Amino acid sequence: MKTNIRYFQPIAFLAAGLIIMLSACLKKSDEIPVSGPAIPFQGQDLVKTLSSQASLHLFNLAVNRLSLAASINANSSYTIFAPTDSAMKANGLDSAGIVKLNIDSLRQLISYQIGLGTFDDNLLSNNITTLQILTLRRQSTMLPSGAISTVSAPLYVKETGKLYFNGVPVNKTAPAIPAYNGYIYPVSGFMARLSARTITDIISTDPDLSMFNQAVAIADSVFIANAGLNIGDLPTLFTTLPTAGRPQLLPTVFAPTNKAFNDAGFHTADDLRNFASRYPPTLDFNDFATITYSSLDSLLGRHILFNDINPPYNVRVLYNDLLGPLMNNGVYNTYVGGFTSSQLGIPGEPSALKFKTPLIFSAKNGIAYVKWTNDPKLPQVAIPLDANPLHPVNNYVASNGAVYKIDKLFYPIVNN
Repeated sequence: MKTNIRYFQPIAFLAAGLIIMLSACLKKSDEIPVSGPAIPFQGQDLVKTLSSQASLHLFNLAVNRLSLAASINANSSYTIFAPTDSAMKANGLDSAGIVKLNIDSLRQLISYQIGLGTFDDNLLSNNITTLQILTLRRQSTMLPSGAISTVSAPLYVKETGKLYFNGVPVNKTAPAIPAYNGYIYPVSGFMARLSARTITDIISTDPDLSMFNQAVAIADSVFIANAGLNIGDLPTLFTTLPTAGRPQLLPTVFAPTNKAFNDAGFHTADDLRNFASRYPPTLDFNDFATITYSSLDSLLGRHILFNDINPPYNVRVLYNDLLGPLMNNGVYNTYVGGFTSSQLGIPGEPSALKFKTPLIFSAKNGIAYVKWTNDPKLPQVAIPLDANPLHPVNNYVASNGAVYKIDKLFYPIVNN
């Protein structure tokens, strides 16, 4: 098995920590816009436009009870995903229910339906991945230091026939309604909240992923034991939460099941440890700029979509993104695996792993498939779809990324 050599600058090494993991390429032209351009004056402001919609009477009543008109003002732009009256009633929010509900609970519900910025149908439909939209809802996260970080809660939105909110489809009941400072989308329900569980929480508690969980821990321990430094480790990457002032590290993980490891010949923790130790990781202290990763690190990295080029941009890939042809563009599904030894002028050394072939996604009958190699003899691998995204067993939208269980280990690793 060939090793994976990666290079970084000393300053980046000291400051970056996590962001030396395998990463997807993102060119400047592929950056995701924060919101759409300013829309021309059309009609009244959002508050007046909302109050005039007969099918949105109850949502408007809730907005008024929360005194949100001062926030949704003519000098700012917003996109409102407003549940219709029937959707409000289905959630117990008729006129009496709105008045009766605790004000803080009502604020949590309604403020999450209001996004900061203007997002029209074109913008929601033509992005490679689901757009991250910050909302009026505020959420607090405890930092490792013990301090509390308060940020705008993110909402992940994509329009593909239906509107997908955090990966869960919701019907748009009518065309978007323009106002001169934003849009109102009448929708058939409330947004599904993002799970509070991290990637680590998911892989450490799912019995089908126990081998993968062990592999992550072993790769990390072998790295620390051999390189002598705890940097770029997967356990930290899988646990870190996005917070104010911190890059949004939102990896998408195609997690091999126990069956996948067994089919590839890995049955015990010792099998994984022996594989990791076959080509142990090293740190070159002469230049303090070269790390050689272990075989197990490289194997696991092949299962992770991760972007560190432009941290502010979302790279959380949701299942509905995988169904679209835009994913196969060599941006979000391509890895950078390092330089080859021959490029460094080191004779006699094996070539470093360099993945030239991106993960290729396709879809059939609403199921996503992935091809990890250009070998025509190897079939595409199905990515199971949960029957109910609100009760996931295969596709998890975590608080800090996404996890998809697959019955295939991308092994043996080849230089595509």
